Amino acid sequence: MKAAFSHTIDRVDNLRLVNGSLTDLSDLLVQMGNDKSFLLQLIQMFIAGATKSVTEGCEGLKCNDLEQTRSAVHRYKGSLFILGNPALPALAASIEHRIIGGATAEDIREDMEFLDELSEYLKAELEEYQSEVSCT
Repeated sequence: MKAAFSHTIDRVDNLRLVNGSLTDLSDLLVQMGNDKSFLLQLIQMFIAGATKSVTEGCEGLKCNDLEQTRSAVHRYKGSLFILGNPALPALAASIEHRIIGGATAEDIREDMEFLDELSEYLKAELEEYQSEVSCT
């Protein structure tokens, strides 16, 4: 994980749910009939796809290809809905809407850097969840 600055940690903490987590997979697990093995597969797919989407979004930003960035953020937003925290897709949606509204790469750079760092926090949390569930 990249070195986190204190303002990044503060922003991440502001997105945490009441339980202190960034995610709440309980509703998703119920919708899946409490099939933990399927949930673990879904988490693995999320981690792989989310990492790819965020990387593509950041690469687009570096190349000033805002359509690539917007498209990648849009895909990431869709994936974030399963995590049970409405603030996560809302963050991605705000970046997407700013690009659609004419924002420049410089206008969204800080938020994309935060989204990239946030994805690392999410990945770590989901991997910890996978480990806990696999041991039960």
